[in-house]
Amino acid sequence: MSKKKLKTGLAALLGGAIIVPGCAEKTPPQATGDAQSDSIRLEERLRKLAKIPHRVPLEILPSAMCYEIAAPPIVDYVCSICGDTVNGHYRTWDVEFINGIKSVVAEMKALDYDVQIDDREFCPRCYGAEVQQPELIFRFRFSESAPYHEARSNISYEYDCTLAFLQDKKKFKDDDDEWVKLDRDMVYIIQKMLPIGTGLKIEENK
Repeated sequence: MSKKKLKTGLAALLGGAIIVPGCAEKTPPQATGDAQSDSIRLEERLRKLAKIPHRVPLEILPSAMCYEIAAPPIVDYVCSICGDTVNGHYRTWDVEFINGIKSVVAEMKALDYDVQIDDREFCPRCYGAEVQQPELIFRFRFSESAPYHEARSNISYEYDCTLAFLQDKKKFKDDDDEWVKLDRDMVYIIQKMLPIGTGLKIEENK
């Protein structure tokens, strides 16, 4: 049998996909349910991350904007706490960013971590008043007996970075769909978002 026919036959057996050894994406590690074990494992992972030098791009070209961006339309927002609809208050991209962050947190939850995302500040009914600069509140804990660690953040980059760290990945995609490598410059984000890394010192690039 020729190599071409053999390759075609394998593709048919595998549903049209040819599996190359070493190229399959590994399954992200999940929380074990043992708070101490999970905490130690993530602490060790963070210490290793703190040793990875930050690579500064050789050249960063500023992007020129020669056009005016039209303001996005105002849309309704549904509070995930009370289910109330906040009418005509937030712009399309605000809602898209919030929903994107919620999706990332859902992926963390799928790894069996105890996480929450609280958007009550975006809802006058839940908060009791309108907040001028509302923030999402991210909560994480290793066990039910422990208090939640809280981090206030509307920055999707910080959630993407945290998810990649929990998945033990080496890089993640930012808002511009560009790959970002996890290195020591990301340690401060992990320290902010998760209850680990207290007192961890980061050496400057030499």
